[in-house]
Amino acid sequence: MEEYIVDLSGVTDRDSLHECLKKTLPLPPWYGSNLDALYDALTDMADPVCIRFTGWKHLIDRMPSYFGSLRQVLNDAQVEAEGLFCFWEEDAPAAGPDDSSGSGGEQDEEDTDHHGPARML
Repeated sequence: MEEYIVDLSGVTDRDSLHECLKKTLPLPPWYGSNLDALYDALTDMADPVCIRFTGWKHLIDRMPSYFGSLRQVLNDAQVEAEGLFCFWEEDAPAAGPDDSSGSGGEQDEEDTDHHGPARML
């Protein structure tokens, strides 16, 4: 299974969202930089694909309606395409200044926000 990590931290609007998706995902040349085209491209993929989204929390406030539509499109695409799995992951907290191991130490459960497959939302 191919796995892709889509870092949305630099996304500020619809155009930058679709540019990020084009750079990160194996979208076809006909991809039209809109949510309908994204749905079509994802449901046309022949091989199983796992897509992990990071750096997305700011989009809830920055573009709430379009971000909600993006999540709905991904949910719908996963229902249609059995081999498509999308996950919304919060970035791991940076290691503290006294943590030389780089492991980030232990986390409280409330410090993480892993939503699982988008279709579960």
